[in-house]
Amino acid sequence: MIRVTFVPTSSARTWRLGAVLEALNKAISGTATVTMAFVSISVIRKWNKRYRGNDSPTDVLSFGWDTSEGLVGDVLLCKSVLAQEVGRSACTLEQLIQHRFVHGVLHILGHDHERKGQARRMEDLERQVLGFDPYQQKV
Repeated sequence: MIRVTFVPTSSARTWRLGAVLEALNKAISGTATVTMAFVSISVIRKWNKRYRGNDSPTDVLSFGWDTSEGLVGDVLLCKSVLAQEVGRSACTLEQLIQHRFVHGVLHILGHDHERKGQARRMEDLERQVLGFDPYQQKV
């Protein structure tokens, strides 16, 4: 089971992440304790540069590690970057936030998208959990 602490706590209700977490727990068998937080453009850019070597803001970063207590991780989301992506996506801001939350948690659980087969499995799982296609672009 995935247990999540949302920062701020109201974000779970505001962006309907509780229902997404419920669907995620039904779809996967992993366990983890995760903190999800919204951060500013400057914070996400700093962390992206420090840990990925990219000196630019990004929409989501996730960090996971094994401890004696089990798998733990952090998902950082930047609403400002996601708001800019709304214009290119067929998704609403709420759907993009839900998707990036799921995407970050799946990374913490060990899922990846570096190779085509991995990407397809991860994207299929994201669609299953979310109940919509987060990769659909505006026509």
